[in-house]
Amino acid sequence: MTGSKGNDRDPLIGIGGISKRYGDLQALDRLTIEVRAGEIYGLLGPNGAGKTTALSCIAGLSRPDSGRITVAGIDVAERRREAASRMALIPDRPHLPDRLTVLETGEYALGLRGAGTREARHRFTPWLERFGLDDRGDTLVSALSHGMRQKVVFAAALAADTEVLVIDEPMVGLDVPAQRLVLDILGERVAEGRAVLVTTHTLAVAQRLCTRVGIIDHGRLLDEGEPEALLAARGRPDLEEVFLDLLREGQQG
Repeated sequence: MTGSKGNDRDPLIGIGGISKRYGDLQALDRLTIEVRAGEIYGLLGPNGAGKTTALSCIAGLSRPDSGRITVAGIDVAERRREAASRMALIPDRPHLPDRLTVLETGEYALGLRGAGTREARHRFTPWLERFGLDDRGDTLVSALSHGMRQKVVFAAALAADTEVLVIDEPMVGLDVPAQRLVLDILGERVAEGRAVLVTTHTLAVAQRLCTRVGIIDHGRLLDEGEPEALLAARGRPDLEEVFLDLLREGQQG
């Protein structure tokens, strides 16, 4: 893992007051979030809340109209390629080259990060084994189920060995054993001092998985904190009730 260029107190993901508008739609409205080393931060919200736009801006795929984003202390707008090298993005709908085999896909993905074929295979193969795909290396991606494709994407992202991992709906397409494996792996990542940002509609997973959560709607942060602290503050039994309370309050406000 490459060392951070910031100090130990700097967030590995820093979202500072970003706004983004598409025509009449205000997708993000002065959103501010920090994710520090050793944290799994859950970005929660209903459809259209701005979660995917926020992830797109973090990854440098879209540029906010205002505000600043840093990854491992690197300004995404000013040094996009360098910032991208410090993070791995796992989308909810992976787009993989159908004509490549599973091994070739890993080699290609890591090759984009500067790894040679031998190094890429050396780094990628152990993760294939961990996801139970070690016998699928020569299989064309086009022959894989959605769940298997998702495992390949996870394996490639983890093989990149970055400080920051950003995941859109981590459990989509995964069976129960794979979901448990992902939970274990993410726990290992943050124990090593990395940062993970996830978006999910599965609030039970967020409550179990995340160190902190932020709930957004219409691009605005409604509240954030440790799941147990949010439950205690509102006297609610689970995160779903807190989520619904905040959405109702936001609509009334």
